[in-house]
Amino acid sequence: DVLREQVDQLGLLAAVHTSQGGYTAQWTVEEFAGRYGCLVPGDPRGDAEAVCRRVVATFGEGEAEVTALRVFGRGSFRKTVEQLREQAEDGAAVRLQAAVRGTQARRRGG
Repeated sequence: DVLREQVDQLGLLAAVHTSQGGYTAQWTVEEFAGRYGCLVPGDPRGDAEAVCRRVVATFGEGEAEVTALRVFGRGSFRKTVEQLREQAEDGAAVRLQAAVRGTQARRRGG
């Protein structure tokens, strides 16, 4: 009973099940939330598992699984979230550049 409870708490059975399901990519919940949390609304620094579940529900239905400790994804899911993250970073960089240039122009003109 104690061993079964520990296995359940660690998510080991879920991990074995997802590995057998053809999931080739895996991240810790914290790593995944930190890397891809920017893709969904809400505070990406909040509950890491909840952030992961929001990302998977939005972009990876049927392509990824979230356990208590890990996120498992198929190769296509990894490619999708990585491309979306790059687009989000590019957009943020453009907005930051525009803000800095606007501030510089106002200082020169004012």
